[in-house]
Amino acid sequence: MKQQEIETLRELTTKIVDQINKLIDEKEKELKELEKIGIARKVQRPTLVYIPFYLSCYQSGSKSHYVLYPPSIVEDLGILTKFKGALGAAKIRSLFTYRSKPITNLLNQLISLIEKDPIFEEDIRNAGMRAHILRSEESRNKIKKGMRKLREEGWISEGEFKQLIQLL
Repeated sequence: MKQQEIETLRELTTKIVDQINKLIDEKEKELKELEKIGIARKVQRPTLVYIPFYLSCYQSGSKSHYVLYPPSIVEDLGILTKFKGALGAAKIRSLFTYRSKPITNLLNQLISLIEKDPIFEEDIRNAGMRAHILRSEESRNKIKKGMRKLREEGWISEGEFKQLIQLL
């Protein structure tokens, strides 16, 4: 009886191993098909990739709060802009369409790293101060131009525009 059980288990094991081998073969076949679709490119050395994003740090006392703005698209919303007041500032952010969900997820991990590692946070803060967009006259002019456009499209009122220009 034990010999029969052993033989039955061997047969079942053989069947399972065969099925696993079949799955592996199918997976390799599918991977080869996927490789045919893309453009073959061998990376022989590290590649530098430019990903524009904004990282804001809000400080209250000794606490810091970071907000990341990944590469996004904001389209002219036409009639929806009239509802800006009803939507509120928190919901305005949801009107941004992220260009790439995986890049957004990757960039969101940056905030966790900043909060966990004080040395990294200091490096980020120093890099941010060097790249601070309000330090450059050219950047401030571009921001003013953008705010004028926001005023014209009804996103901000004349009073808000004047207040922001004064702060800038």
